[in-house]
Amino acid sequence: MFSRSILVSLTRGGYRIPLAKCYSSNTQVVVADDGRTLVCWHPEPEVPYELTSPLPKEEVVNQSVISALNGNDKSDVSHLEALKEELAREQLMKMTFTTKHRWFPRPGKREAKKTPMDRPYL
Repeated sequence: MFSRSILVSLTRGGYRIPLAKCYSSNTQVVVADDGRTLVCWHPEPEVPYELTSPLPKEEVVNQSVISALNGNDKSDVSHLEALKEELAREQLMKMTFTTKHRWFPRPGKREAKKTPMDRPYL
């Protein structure tokens, strides 16, 4: 199928490896018309249908403090509503390992200028 010179070797990392060992039996290697270029064809391997079923999904239970703050279970943070703002901030800092500035309200969002839309049809 191939000439002896093509099957002699393929250089990989300084070693000469026979082409028959480098590629599967479905692979085809051809020399182009100019004689300086090797053209290789590697078909996708055929996989039996039985092996194509999806993997079962594992439910991941998130035990982090952040999920307690964002989740539906408010039992861990419900006691913070009764505390003063400063004490609540301190406890949130300790729970989430952040600075106190993360828990201050942002006045810019409340006082943002509400401009009317110039093109209401969009």
